[in-house]
Amino acid sequence: MWLALGLWRLLGLDALLAEKMPDGRAEVPWPAVAAILTIARFCEPSSELHIEDHWYARTALEDLLGVPVPKVYTDRLYAGLDRLIEHKESLEKHLQGRLGDQWKSACKRDPRRGVESASKMDPPQ
Repeated sequence: MWLALGLWRLLGLDALLAEKMPDGRAEVPWPAVAAILTIARFCEPSSELHIEDHWYARTALEDLLGVPVPKVYTDRLYAGLDRLIEHKESLEKHLQGRLGDQWKSACKRDPRRGVESASKMDPPQ
């Protein structure tokens, strides 16, 4: 968890989403929800229900992010996904800026889903 959160912060995703997804009156900041979703996909890809029922409570993210276990529930996670998709282009541009040519060479069009995929990215040198 610590490494995944460190990568999240190293890529500047925490700062970008803090700017793009203001907290408003939310009990859990939207950038924290985005971090939970992303780290869950990175460490143990599963459903939002699994994140709520099993995964999050077994991690150290409650301490690292300051989000109590009862505040991580499926409706909030789904709403976080809806909020994240609104910023897809700015996230891609941000990552391309951070990773430069590595990002360009790694992304390819996935005709089944019509989305960019960076699954074959070489590790930084």
